[in-house]
Amino acid sequence: MVFSTSLRNDQFGRAIVIPCKSQDIIKEAECLWTAETPDGNNAKGCISAAWGRVALLENPDRPIPDEERERWTQRVALEPRYGQLMNSAIDEVAVVDQSGLLKIPWPRSEDGTTPMVNVLLATATNPTLDGHCYPPAQRIANAWRTPKGRKHVDYFCRNRTHGITTFQDVEIKDLL
Repeated sequence: MVFSTSLRNDQFGRAIVIPCKSQDIIKEAECLWTAETPDGNNAKGCISAAWGRVALLENPDRPIPDEERERWTQRVALEPRYGQLMNSAIDEVAVVDQSGLLKIPWPRSEDGTTPMVNVLLATATNPTLDGHCYPPAQRIANAWRTPKGRKHVDYFCRNRTHGITTFQDVEIKDLL
């Protein structure tokens, strides 16, 4: 599951929004990254690794104060992996910029309304490309049938259980 700046509206996936426990975006990003790490250990308080990073999506109708955005950008600059651009398909704008901002449209709820929050934090994973393109569902399913790929199936299934989906999920599930 990856974010892409070149998706059509009918290719958008589904996610869930979980309220933050505090007003501290950086602390929340570190907690989110801890939840995303394979072993649940984030002793160094990171927000990125080679396989992905926490990115911030700002509500265009409810912008955060400049000093908060600057604080976020300064924190991102401390991450050694953030300086490396994530993989993206040919002719596609990078989905996360060097400032740690997610470059996708502000999402809509199932009822068509927009979430009434200022920011969303999301885990953007570094996609594995097939040449310079995103792989089709068949290639994903084939890779996940290997012993090394099995952990991705488990993650995929947990996401689906919690309502986090992509436009390819049904096809991938049928192929597995």
